[in-house]
Amino acid sequence: MRIAIITRPDDASPKVLAISLQKLIKKCHVECDVFYEHGFLMRRVPLFGRFKQVGRIHFTLKRYLKHYPRDKRFLLKLKGYDAVIISDCEPNGFWKHHFGIEKLKRILKKPLAFHEVYYLGNVPTHIERLKRQGHPTMERYDWHLAVTDTTEVRSLPKPPWSVVGLNLEGEGLELGHKKDFLAIVDFERKGYETFRDDQIRVLDKLGLPYVAFEKRMTMPEIRDYYKKASLIFLSFPETFGVPIAECLACGTAVFTPSSSWPMSWRLDEKPQPNSEGKLPNCFVEYETPIKLEKDLLEFYHNWDNEKTPEKTQKIFLDTYPHFFYGNLDGVKAFIKTIK
Repeated sequence: MRIAIITRPDDASPKVLAISLQKLIKKCHVECDVFYEHGFLMRRVPLFGRFKQVGRIHFTLKRYLKHYPRDKRFLLKLKGYDAVIISDCEPNGFWKHHFGIEKLKRILKKPLAFHEVYYLGNVPTHIERLKRQGHPTMERYDWHLAVTDTTEVRSLPKPPWSVVGLNLEGEGLELGHKKDFLAIVDFERKGYETFRDDQIRVLDKLGLPYVAFEKRMTMPEIRDYYKKASLIFLSFPETFGVPIAECLACGTAVFTPSSSWPMSWRLDEKPQPNSEGKLPNCFVEYETPIKLEKDLLEFYHNWDNEKTPEKTQKIFLDTYPHFFYGNLDGVKAFIKTIK
């Protein structure tokens, strides 16, 4: 059996997920290859559909013709696999004029799965938005592979979806010696600037060392900061947040203004959209700028460059082992559908 994964080439979560899934599939003794052919999926959209979306006929047609020989060779290569997995973000994978999924399914005539941090069925607000805009939802793919069973809501995985977790083994995210205290302020997100401004203001007031992410960085550069840092601030609600898992794997604590922001990490039995939840002690929920100052000062005074990271990492691995080692049972459930 052979499985192909198609993802984006840039250093972003889809690439991390694709590499993680490839390792898990190989652990199941199945051959698996990752292809960074995001553009190929976009060029599978019928030309009239692409014209309608882009509105630049000559540019689009020129791009189709330029890549035609390469796309033809890649399509022939895909026919040699027993299943194809698209590892990308939602809504990209569901916009009807972004990826030519229907056309690809007709040509390949084999299982086509979608891989994301979450299962769309657990995000009712996104389903409503896609349907309102006339896009397909879960029915577009033969199977769905998700890192977690919890997003806006939680549900038990059952066909046609499974939880595969996240495998970060061998990615250099092991616990390291953190020499000095350092906080990370994440990238600015539109509409949430106030939260980030509060984080920087409090850090400046307390005189604590920090780095504020501004420019685009490579994956190794960002992960190097994760390994050095004592804590990271969330600047935006995360449906899952691959950086959260990567930081916790390095023993880097996570500060959040609301327990609803790291939504997939809530431990509640029945979480609801936009609701507060229970988080383990590797998270610090501060709620207000005044409480942020108090909690940050307390964290700084209690921080030990060896014991604190070790404790943070242990809580992470004990509470969410499937976010570091992955979940082979979920991968096997998908593989079973192919045989």
